Amino acid sequence: MFKLSTVASLLALSFTTGAMAQISYLEDTRDQISIQDYSYEQKALVAEQAKLLLDGLYVNKYAKNLYYGLSPAGHLDPVVAVDDLINNMGNLSSSQFHQQLQKIFLISARFSFGL
Repeated sequence: MFKLSTVASLLALSFTTGAMAQISYLEDTRDQISIQDYSYEQKALVAEQAKLLLDGLYVNKYAKNLYYGLSPAGHLDPVVAVDDLINNMGNLSSSQFHQQLQKIFLISARFSFGL
């Protein structure tokens, strides 16, 4: 039994070492990243899933909306922001859609998690 676990440990270590050799840093591969063009339906699906995620993870959303108020310059209700994005996404390229959705997540994280 001891020998079997030793062999398993050595195999796991060799796979880990091999996997680590495959790691590339973002700064070296950034030019290979591309944004897929989404159809209107795909954008709607991503936006609806984002709403579910943001509404479920936002800590004390109702209380923070009351305390901070809703402001385009700072605090915003992430669900309302995604709804606004959905209403405007027909006018946005896939890149613009991703950028605006990312901005919603970043602002929400700052207020929700105190970042």
